[in-house]
Amino acid sequence: TDISVLVDMYNHFQPAMPAKPKTPQQWLSKAMAGKNDVRYYLQHIYADGSNLVATDGHRLHIHTANKLADGYYDKNMQKINEDAKFPDYKRVLPNRIGNGRTSSRLTKSFLLSGEVKIVHGKKEAINVIGDVWVEKQYLLDALSFWDSSETVEINYAGKMDSITISANDCLAVVMPIR
Repeated sequence: TDISVLVDMYNHFQPAMPAKPKTPQQWLSKAMAGKNDVRYYLQHIYADGSNLVATDGHRLHIHTANKLADGYYDKNMQKINEDAKFPDYKRVLPNRIGNGRTSSRLTKSFLLSGEVKIVHGKKEAINVIGDVWVEKQYLLDALSFWDSSETVEINYAGKMDSITISANDCLAVVMPIR
């Protein structure tokens, strides 16, 4: 249809996101699903009145200082008319502390110094903390908003549980590699 051609052209000519995000919205865009994902509603940032959220199903970035109207936004924060229902992202948020969760305050450089291995034939995984391994690129994206010396809070409960990384008004949830 004519509108899909215009949408494709608009997406094609948007500027690339910088490697180090300068705004929370740029950081959120790192967790958006790719253009080929059939879950088209995950290809956008979602505002729900209190949070801005982006996910590709394996990781989740949340900015808690949302001042935007409810709905979907592109990576440049232009409102998009989308009528799809965004997944209940709060359902996958682990309890911060309690239920066997451990909390640590670590620097970004310490987190990135973990052992790296190849999994599933091609992906690099990094040992974050304890026996938790995550996809290295997801960890790099989650930590990209903070300086290497900045301290972030890490919460996890063990090998099969996601980790949360938080600082300031940003929270990242990264699923472990199983």
